[in-house]
Amino acid sequence: MSTDVVTQISAGEIYAATGSYPRPVILDAYGRPVTYSTLHSPIDMGPGDPIPPRIPVPGYAPREYEYPLAWNQIPSPRKESGKLYSFAQLRAWADMCPYFRLAVEYRKKQIRARHFEVVPCEDTKSRAARKKWQPEIDRVMGFLEQPNRVDGTTWSEWIGQAIEEALIVDALVFHKQWHFSGNLSYVQLDGQTIKPVIDQWGHIIGYQQVIYGMPATQYAARVIDEYDKGELAYWIYNPRVNGTYGTSAIEEILPIILTAVKRSQTHLAWYTEGNIPDAFLSSPEGWTSEQIVKYQRFLDADLTDTTTRRKLRVLPHGSSYTQAKPFAFTKDEEDAIAALVLAYLGVPKMVLVSQVNRATAEAQQEDAGDVGLAPLVRWLEEHLSEVITGDFGATGLKVICTDGLAGQDAAETENDVKLIAAKVLTEDEVRAKRGLDPLGKEADTTQAGRIPIEGLTRAVFESGAVTRNEIRASLNLPPDPINGHLYVTVGGFSATPAEDLADAPAGAAAPAPFGAPPVPTVPVPTMQEAASADRDAVVAHAVGLLGGGAEPEQAKSERAEWRRFAVKRLAKGRHADPFRCDHLGADEADGIRKALASARTREEVLAAFEKKKALTEAKKEKAVDAIKAATMKLFERQYGEVMARAEKVLHA
Repeated sequence: MSTDVVTQISAGEIYAATGSYPRPVILDAYGRPVTYSTLHSPIDMGPGDPIPPRIPVPGYAPREYEYPLAWNQIPSPRKESGKLYSFAQLRAWADMCPYFRLAVEYRKKQIRARHFEVVPCEDTKSRAARKKWQPEIDRVMGFLEQPNRVDGTTWSEWIGQAIEEALIVDALVFHKQWHFSGNLSYVQLDGQTIKPVIDQWGHIIGYQQVIYGMPATQYAARVIDEYDKGELAYWIYNPRVNGTYGTSAIEEILPIILTAVKRSQTHLAWYTEGNIPDAFLSSPEGWTSEQIVKYQRFLDADLTDTTTRRKLRVLPHGSSYTQAKPFAFTKDEEDAIAALVLAYLGVPKMVLVSQVNRATAEAQQEDAGDVGLAPLVRWLEEHLSEVITGDFGATGLKVICTDGLAGQDAAETENDVKLIAAKVLTEDEVRAKRGLDPLGKEADTTQAGRIPIEGLTRAVFESGAVTRNEIRASLNLPPDPINGHLYVTVGGFSATPAEDLADAPAGAAAPAPFGAPPVPTVPVPTMQEAASADRDAVVAHAVGLLGGGAEPEQAKSERAEWRRFAVKRLAKGRHADPFRCDHLGADEADGIRKALASARTREEVLAAFEKKKALTEAKKEKAVDAIKAATMKLFERQYGEVMARAEKVLHA
């Protein structure tokens, strides 16, 4: 019985068997093999043939970097090369450096105050797209509300842990754990226990958790299925091409961090151990070294007793007392160290250094929001979007921060105003970019300065001379067989032809406004003035039925001022600060305050100030019926007055 032994032949051996070995195949910029004349010069020494590579296969994938030999067999994370600092050292330095710790806590509070939202990729502000994806959005938002259900960790706690690990050790590790209910938990692990496992090219293919110096478990990478006992998410904020681990901010400014640590230790020792004596005592002339040492021991033993330390001392003849200069910490040195640490992390200098005025501090805070906060927010958005697409399968959704960074909303608004003024964009295009409906769709809502005129146009706002039957037809009335041919001017409601209205005599009493008894006025208005007054009264009455009329200018101005007040303070979370109202109604002001208290985005703040009054069909019909009735009453009354006046003129 024989057993066939199969020996695998490498690609390099196959390539060498072709006869081209040992000369490697090198291609030029156009993909053509490099010739002999390219490597050798006929007049002097050329570059020569390159040393034959150990892997002569053309196109063979290169290593990502020159990793240490036997990387996977070294069990301690971050100690494979012997050049990296351990996780314990990084955490200790972060805790001992007060400036770095303050900067990290400042960033954690900033991120915790931000609002992250799941939106459609096709249009982040489209209501239709959001409605289409609403079931998936609700499912993913359930995960973001409590990302770690195993430990009961809320979003604020979870994201605070994430920023802590990202900025200090740059090894943010999560174990993906699915529950029977279908929920997913991202359980954060200590990156100090996780060792990346690499392949021969230097790419990560899995992870091992090292406990007490030995690998305990192993996990799959995101793509490779070589390890199948679970899956880890390993997020790195600051990767480098020459290593597998992330580069902590502490490593990049380590000399400054160590200087700050040593300075803090020296400062503390001044108050605890006392590394500089308070004074010096000179011995009398002629004392030997033995006498000086003996007297020093006597003083040390005597001064340790707190009851005798302050008592009067008798010194030998010739002794002199010299007070030492107190040790002083300069403010300039502290400011310089703090400024370097904070500048690297993009944190505003005014957090620690107080020698800036208010305007400079606000400017620095806005700059820091763009330089330090924006990249961190973008990094979180990318990884969280990866979670919902890779783990939840919601490929049409992504996660964004909807609060807007410092100065971003104001700059965007100013830019939109300039584009509208230059006629590059229309108002509807800008509103669509912000997720608002076009202005044309708001015609059904009564707003300040915009009155719906449906129905009014049919009955009142027509101009020119028409016959009585034409206006009766517009009011759905039957024609008048006797006087239907007479001309009527809508608004004047006169039976006199339009061309004769200018010659109509004056002197008759002016008709009273609609809904009120006639009141004679002095002087007596002309026919056109009386007709115009009646027309305006009808219009005012109809507008009152439709929506209560336009908002007073003082209330309108106060509403706009309050809106600017809230939008300006939105970036600092102070949009709901108290605002004094003198002209807005109490109920309306209370409604705005309640809406601002629950608002989180700029759109929600603006929506709190929108004056919304539903214009129902019943209100429209009621207004049209009132116009019809008023028109008939005005027509009948003014027709009788005109005929009576004409009769008097004819008799005269």
